[in-house]
Amino acid sequence: METITKKEKAVVQIYKTRFVLTKADRGFQNRPKFEWPNFIQSSTGFVADRRLSFANYNIENSNFIESDYVILLDYHPIAKYLENTFMGDQDQIVSKYSNGKKVKFDIFQFEKVNESSIKIIYDGTNFGVPKRFPFDLSILKVGIPLRLKMNWKSDYSFSSGMERKFYEYDYIIEFMGFLNLFSNFQNKDQSFNKPIELNHCKEIDLRKILI
Repeated sequence: METITKKEKAVVQIYKTRFVLTKADRGFQNRPKFEWPNFIQSSTGFVADRRLSFANYNIENSNFIESDYVILLDYHPIAKYLENTFMGDQDQIVSKYSNGKKVKFDIFQFEKVNESSIKIIYDGTNFGVPKRFPFDLSILKVGIPLRLKMNWKSDYSFSSGMERKFYEYDYIIEFMGFLNLFSNFQNKDQSFNKPIELNHCKEIDLRKILI
């Protein structure tokens, strides 16, 4: 099945993983070393030859047809632990209508800059301390992904009796372009190996030493 929409949509690919560490890990010193693989198993979609192909998505839905943004979120399997389910660890395909305004997804906002780029903004969501306020992260262009690292620690009081935890987030965000050609795999239950572009990543590391 193939659909050509009248207006082009900003297509954003997000890869995400996270760790939950204990106080014994002491923030930076003993954190597990993480390297993104060259491929991950995906059930969302991929872009090739200016076409976005979905594994299983209703491209005839009116919400999709009228949307301005399509966001693909792929979790790396290392993130799918029981203690990380507070945000719902699921691969997602989300279509958003902007009405000329910023579009929110996860901890980000996206805004069109021109016909070849979009702006990515951290929206001020916090999972403990330090508290961060919204700010512009970068301008995203096709072929130049952004890798973002952030961390927090839970702000439980000592009197609560709860163990303090440290949260590490690692994202790769890639703008795939403004597209209007969409299709589905013939096998709607099919998953596939999706390559991750690592060679030209711009990196922003906002992690702090938390004790």
